[in-house]
Amino acid sequence: MTANLYRWHRRLALWVLLPLLFWGLSGLLHPLMRLTRPEAATPVYIAPAWPAALQSVALQPLLEKQSIDAVHNLRPVKLGDDWLLQVIPSVAGPGRMLEPLKAEVVEGGNRDYAIQLARHFSGLTQIAVTKVTRLDQFSAEYPPINRLLPVWRVEFADPRVTTAFVDIRQDRLGAISDDRRRSLMGLFQTLHVWSFVPPDHWLRSATFIGLMLMSSFIGLSGLYLYTLLPFRQRKQPQHLHWLHRLSGLIISIPLLMFTLSGLVRTLEKQLPDIRGIQLAQSVPSMQLDISLGSLMAQAPGINGVQLHNLDGQLQWQLLRLRQPALWLEGSQLQPRPDGERRFAQQLVAKLGLSSASPLSARPIRSYRDDPDYGFIDKRLPVMALAYPGQTLYIDSRDALLAKQVTAGDQLFGWVFRYLHKWRFANSLGLNGRDSLIALAIGLISASAVTGGLMWLRRKRKQRRAHNEKRPQAVTV
Repeated sequence: MTANLYRWHRRLALWVLLPLLFWGLSGLLHPLMRLTRPEAATPVYIAPAWPAALQSVALQPLLEKQSIDAVHNLRPVKLGDDWLLQVIPSVAGPGRMLEPLKAEVVEGGNRDYAIQLARHFSGLTQIAVTKVTRLDQFSAEYPPINRLLPVWRVEFADPRVTTAFVDIRQDRLGAISDDRRRSLMGLFQTLHVWSFVPPDHWLRSATFIGLMLMSSFIGLSGLYLYTLLPFRQRKQPQHLHWLHRLSGLIISIPLLMFTLSGLVRTLEKQLPDIRGIQLAQSVPSMQLDISLGSLMAQAPGINGVQLHNLDGQLQWQLLRLRQPALWLEGSQLQPRPDGERRFAQQLVAKLGLSSASPLSARPIRSYRDDPDYGFIDKRLPVMALAYPGQTLYIDSRDALLAKQVTAGDQLFGWVFRYLHKWRFANSLGLNGRDSLIALAIGLISASAVTGGLMWLRRKRKQRRAHNEKRPQAVTV
């Protein structure tokens, strides 16, 4: 049995040698990207309160003049010194910018507003903009981890910050990047995630699962061969053997942590991810028989508004700085105190996730409010609805599911955070934790390389012995 274990340990190690090196060394790019990423000048954009000059703006005539029959959302926004009305006819549409008093389309308004937001987040107020494009899909440069779509990509002629991705519907920063981060991200996606294979292709998942199972076997078998065999069988005079066995003993546990958590992550990605599914709701323009002044009278200091359908009725979600949203119903603007909770529950039902009443509902306004909802989820504020076996986080502003957390998701998350990201070492600080991970990866790579060299030496000896046994030609 021991001989077979040795044989399979060597054989599988050769098969996973290069993938292990690619995964390990590319994993070091993650802390490097953290240390070198460009920082936003400011992480948030605070929309100014609506001015008194907008009080007389009547919505229905303005929309009728532009032949807009239905609206997904609308709101006043300040572009430079001017106030415009941002109208989004459909959930997938780019929207229009209108001059509210004249009801005229402002050509290039979306583009200009995206540039304004990008300058605000990046701090590049005087640098020339070289290119502006709208993105409806994620890409290698803007991967799904950024969550927000659609966004506008604004490229600057500056080496410090070359690109900012901004959400002009909610005034949010999706990501900020430069040439160095783009290169590191591309290298990470290629070597660590294998982006050269389509993400939904079965071959990538099957290859990942197979390689990680083999890597886990190598870690377990190496630990067995070192710790359970008699010492006389393990003692080797060669320095290369000694180095391989010592490094293998040290890295067996970290190797198992990385490979098993990577396996869990790969299996988790096979499950359908329904976050980001947006409710394609719209409101007939004839229902918007109201002036902006009526909304301003209901919520002094208002700086935003969202339109929703709730129980077949128009709902106004009025946004105010550092205050909970105010929900009003219909053109009579009747207060709806349970509006956000009811709307979140309705959205859950329409997505087919649950038709029952939630066990509890609570707003999440900070990433510190819930251990299962962190900064990686991007969206705030959200409403957390607890159901038997799952918690659903609803972004009512965008009318979508921000995150779904089941007991399995919690387990997957814990495994990835603590076995792959090593969050148990957070007490060392980010740099200390990343240094510890880098040390483990370095030892894993060293063990893999020395194992490969041992195999080459063994093959060379076998070839030499074979040549010595061959009969020599006799010369006469």
